Amino acid sequence: MIDAFLDSLVWADLLLIVSTGLAFVAFQVKGREKILGLKITADSIFCLYMILVGAYTGAAGAAIAFLGGFIQVVTPAHMARQTKKLRLVLACILSIAAVAILGRTLTDSYPLVSVIVSRFGEVFQSTLIVRSVYLVAVMPWIIYNYDNGLYAAILVNILIAGSMIMGLWRNERRIPRDPVP
Repeated sequence: MIDAFLDSLVWADLLLIVSTGLAFVAFQVKGREKILGLKITADSIFCLYMILVGAYTGAAGAAIAFLGGFIQVVTPAHMARQTKKLRLVLACILSIAAVAILGRTLTDSYPLVSVIVSRFGEVFQSTLIVRSVYLVAVMPWIIYNYDNGLYAAILVNILIAGSMIMGLWRNERRIPRDPVP
């Protein structure tokens, strides 16, 4: 039994490292589809990590994030506007259900709040908005991970936030601005 526990820690650590690498790269690339494609892959791996460490509301949040991002990627551009409300409502319903079923404390709802915030950002075509909203959405994850003693995941969240800031700096600073009247 102890061997199985140690093996799961090794696998969990490897999954966290791979997920972190993918998420870090996601915020450095140009283009909404590339960002979302890498992020959904990172979310799916992060979900497995959360399951292995027993953080089930975090796993639910990562799974819903994966599902929402996947739907964003596969939705044809001409259908994006028509399905926007449906996708947001679906994310809210799934998040509320996950909190109701899995939640033990208030902080158990934080990853799911983050998921809902992220869904709002993903409906925009602007990579500036997508990156900025993800930066805001990482904060509830930090609190959740701290409350659950997932210190490696906190470090990952901080690294990913740094990646988002770097991505904003590298990719968004040359966007023409409207003149201020």
